[in-house]
Amino acid sequence: MFSVFAEGWPAFGEAAVVDDLVAVGEYLLDHPEPPWVFGRPRHKEGVIGDEHEKVSPDALARLNNMAYLGAAMILSFMTESAEHPYQFTPRKLGPLRDLFPYLARRQGANASTDLPDLPLPYEFERTLRRWAEGRVNFTSPA
Repeated sequence: MFSVFAEGWPAFGEAAVVDDLVAVGEYLLDHPEPPWVFGRPRHKEGVIGDEHEKVSPDALARLNNMAYLGAAMILSFMTESAEHPYQFTPRKLGPLRDLFPYLARRQGANASTDLPDLPLPYEFERTLRRWAEGRVNFTSPA
């Protein structure tokens, strides 16, 4: 799953991937307290995609709020556990582009940029804000 995110949008907008993201979101709703990952997730680090794909309305419809929750948390796990900062671009995050300021802030950039509201349950958005500021971790050593 993590390698799909390293490819960027639209790879993580594929129907099978969206189903997995929904499952992750549902798991998180049942287990709302971090940390959610124990040990270091294995994933390819570096640039999150470099193509310039337009986000289709159909793809946006597939990424419902539950899939958005799963995707947002997976990107945060990857960001937190990376040895070197990802070079995110809002465009490659597709329908997750509003996450860019959160990810960038966690990586030490854009500390003064406002964090936009996200289509997440309140408690997860609040936790993600705290995570972006480095006040909570979503991963834990094994």
